[in-house]
Amino acid sequence: MKKVSQEIPQGQKEILIEALNIMESALKTLKSGDVNLEYKLFDILTLKAMLNETELVVNLPFEVYEKFTSINGVDFPNYI
Repeated sequence: MKKVSQEIPQGQKEILIEALNIMESALKTLKSGDVNLEYKLFDILTLKAMLNETELVVNLPFEVYEKFTSINGVDFPNYI
């Protein structure tokens, strides 16, 4: 199956980390004993660590890539 791959640049990874930080802060204000909340906070911590230490590559099947703009209203990014 043919795929289209795109590595996400550091600037966009920083946007994701910032969004995760905001979500983490908001969830911590809930101060709930909900175990699902604790799992979500742990997952956020893990995602932030992964974004700091690894490449982020998006892989799309070619069929999805061809429809990306019509589905999402924006072109699939082509970072150089």
